[in-house]
Amino acid sequence: IFHGGEPLLWGRDRFEEIYQFEQILKEEYPDIRIKNDIQTNGFLIDDEWVRLFKKMKIDVGISIDGFPDINFHYGKMGREASTRIVLDNIHLLKENTVKYGILSVITERHFPYAKEYFEFLEKEEIDNAGFCYCYNPLDDYAINAERLGDFLCDCFDIYYNTTHRVHIREFENLIKRIYGVHKNSCVCKERTDCGNFMAFTPNGTVCFCDAYEKDSKVVGNITTDNIVSIKFKAI
Repeated sequence: IFHGGEPLLWGRDRFEEIYQFEQILKEEYPDIRIKNDIQTNGFLIDDEWVRLFKKMKIDVGISIDGFPDINFHYGKMGREASTRIVLDNIHLLKENTVKYGILSVITERHFPYAKEYFEFLEKEEIDNAGFCYCYNPLDDYAINAERLGDFLCDCFDIYYNTTHRVHIREFENLIKRIYGVHKNSCVCKERTDCGNFMAFTPNGTVCFCDAYEKDSKVVGNITTDNIVSIKFKAI
């Protein structure tokens, strides 16, 4: 999973190198299965990136919080224009049958706009979305849990009754949990067990899942430890 900052700034050449390395691994280990995902703000996507995504079979996650007034990701040109560029690039992915979904950081700004958020999804023909709650106990940006609950209840009612069929990751994970289906999602495990997911930070530190807080458990460093030793430390 290639995650931010903004991974597209890393450049296509480096992704091409990774692709070539993966082909070598597949030849050497025929049973290996490699899956590539990327999370991007979508601003730099063009025809060349689309071709690379298709070649590497990359599933693309687009960070966009909703319609322009609640979209936190915007550049110097302003929310309306920059949001439109990202939406046009989402349509480019769809036209080229690249698998994609969006991830929306839910902030206090979203709370009055559950209905408008789903209208935005329908208008832009987006049928796969995930919610990332703006929660951080270490600063003042955390959203109010009770108001978030009200917002999610409003969203679920719309999600359940809308004619625009859309996958909402958190809702479907929780429904599956109720039915006893195992999911690796952190939201289903109170962030106490993230399965086999490891995160590698820019300085090489390895943590479970993502480095959610400053005191996230460190299980190794990729610059000094190998994957096998890190795995045993994690266990």
